[in-house]
Amino acid sequence: MRVIVPELASPHVSLEEQLSRLATRRIFFGHQSVGQNLLDGVSEIALRHPAIRLRVAPVSSGLDAGVIGHALMPENGVPELKLLNFERALDSGIGAVADVALLKLCYLDFSAGTDPIRLFARYRTTMTALGVKYSRVAFVHVTVPLTAMWGGTGTVASVKRILGREPGSLVANSRREEFNELLRRRYGEAKELFDLALLESTAPSGARELHFWNGRAVPTLCPAYTDDGGHLNAAARVSMAQELVGVLASRGRPE
Repeated sequence: MRVIVPELASPHVSLEEQLSRLATRRIFFGHQSVGQNLLDGVSEIALRHPAIRLRVAPVSSGLDAGVIGHALMPENGVPELKLLNFERALDSGIGAVADVALLKLCYLDFSAGTDPIRLFARYRTTMTALGVKYSRVAFVHVTVPLTAMWGGTGTVASVKRILGREPGSLVANSRREEFNELLRRRYGEAKELFDLALLESTAPSGARELHFWNGRAVPTLCPAYTDDGGHLNAAARVSMAQELVGVLASRGRPE
């Protein structure tokens, strides 16, 4: 499976060269389960290129060149705590050695009651402060993953609309998209963004998976990319991990 989306990284750099660049860098990734899906995809890609010394490992085993060190950021549903724990992880010594660092919030951090503007203000304040404190680190920002609308354009969704009730996952996806748009405006032009949500909501054909609510088009996770409505399946995790490799290879210290 190949996700067809606008290029997130330079199309002129081969995958082998991108992996070789990562093999010279120290990368830290704070995440939860969808982040683990992406890392599993990166590991699969790395196994296909054994001549390039790149591996994924828990950060507790060290952050050496050629290692994408990662750690779970507790806890789902409390994004402010994840920001604090990401900061603590960098302050533990990781920030002094990392070339690239990124934090991915989870779809479970957003609900119908989430205030995306307030959360983004907290996110931006934290990341700006970390950028000053760790000026040698290249930070990559990740849009929040989406969830699928099972049967979202079919009978179930139609009945709910007739009854005046919108599917809860559609409302939550709307909040995620509001936050993601703020990320795009702030970090997209500077090429500091991995747009996971765009990948997730773009079908292999190039068509967007969109559902309408309150006069707005809300992107959702394409059913083809998931087996449970939230996590990436085996094919999608590799395809999207390849896009992540390209973005990470474009960041960090020069060769």
